[in-house]
Amino acid sequence: MGVPETGPYNNDFDRDIEASRMDTDANMRQDQTDTLAERIVAVVRERMKVGDRRRKRALEAQLRNHQRPASRYHLARPPHFVRLANVLPELREQGDRRMQPVDAAYEAVASSNAACRVFESEAANLPSNS
Repeated sequence: MGVPETGPYNNDFDRDIEASRMDTDANMRQDQTDTLAERIVAVVRERMKVGDRRRKRALEAQLRNHQRPASRYHLARPPHFVRLANVLPELREQGDRRMQPVDAAYEAVASSNAACRVFESEAANLPSNS
């Protein structure tokens, strides 16, 4: 009869060989995992670059599509001062009359610095942090 088996390994040598093989497999698995992770990162970065390029091209196309009709519109319209010259004088006078209260309020604030005084008085009433 043969040597009685005391387990999966017949002797210490077989046990050492099996242990070293398992360590090698674990190291290979770690290397394979690292390689796989690097490949995944490379693919994700490439997809991000492709997505950025696609979005940039779409934006450029959108701008071009918007600019074409706008340029035709601006070429077809007369300049602003020409359009203003075509406004009737009565309409201009009505507009000036409607703007008189706004202009007066602007002049009052700009000339008296009333806004600055209000801000200074409000700042003086604020509690100090010192």
